[in-house]
Amino acid sequence: MINEQLLLRGIGGLCEGEVFTVGYGETIIIGRSGSCDVSLKKCEKYLLLDPEQKDSEKHFQTVSRKQVRLSFYNATSIEIEDLGSSNGTFLDGQQIDRVIINDIKECTHELLLGTREKFLMEWSSGDEDEGGESDGMAPLKHVDATTGLKAIDD
Repeated sequence: MINEQLLLRGIGGLCEGEVFTVGYGETIIIGRSGSCDVSLKKCEKYLLLDPEQKDSEKHFQTVSRKQVRLSFYNATSIEIEDLGSSNGTFLDGQQIDRVIINDIKECTHELLLGTREKFLMEWSSGDEDEGGESDGMAPLKHVDATTGLKAIDD
């Protein structure tokens, strides 16, 4: 069994503090919609907002309902494709339409959605999170493209 996985660590915006894993061979959609595999509406910081704050959160609104598709084929082929968002998807500060990352084992990458929702993308061999924790951060959440998010350890 292949334990390789991609970690998406929320480092800015309402996704800050969240950690998601994308398994080998998986394709996910990230965006505002509750139907996305990684939905910003399911992030803890968003859930803690009162209804008025949710309606007025201007940075949240800069992320499209379905913003970006991420496909993790293997460590030398991770495809990121903007799905026609209004405010753009940025990888390491550069706006992208579609890009293939081939160096995730050597370096991390920043993925920015809209104006503030920022993820750090990094490589994991899959055996660093034995306790469900990774580097003292929040419990990992596995992205299952058919059923949505599932916490590995509550």
